[in-house]
Amino acid sequence: MVAKVFKEIKFLSLLLAAVFTTIGIFIDETLFVALTFVGIVFSLIALFVGLVLTFAESKQTRGIGYALLTASVVAVFGVELFNLVEGGRLQIGDVFAILGLVFVLIAYVCLGLLKLFNAEESAAENLDKRVEILKSYKEMVAEGFLTQEEFEAKRVELLKVKPAKKDKSVK
Repeated sequence: MVAKVFKEIKFLSLLLAAVFTTIGIFIDETLFVALTFVGIVFSLIALFVGLVLTFAESKQTRGIGYALLTASVVAVFGVELFNLVEGGRLQIGDVFAILGLVFVLIAYVCLGLLKLFNAEESAAENLDKRVEILKSYKEMVAEGFLTQEEFEAKRVELLKVKPAKKDKSVK
């Protein structure tokens, strides 16, 4: 449930970052001069190709998408910041570029939280699988297919615990 919320926030943040950055590019006439037409086209292509790639199945492709989207937003933000320092006043294009950067940062926070939640879920699922396998080995001992020593070796291997000490007392 929580992971789903973070996925939705991440999606909306990336979309809003792309939209606000695009608005920032088109609304600020000084940015048009600074980036030139070719720079604007490449920035927009990188922005939207990056946005599309962030939803790919492949982890590497998603990584490329995040990099493209972030690089584009940061480049536009950098030009806006330069214009702000040079011009001395905040313009509406600056605000949209700042919002684009803020939404990219929100998306990265959500991405980090998603990785954290997924790691915890994977660890729990992995332990459940290992316990089920161990139960099946225990049944094999009861049916005579495995010795207790073989079971103990499998238990140590699956649970990554120290082997149980044998009772060496003489009876």
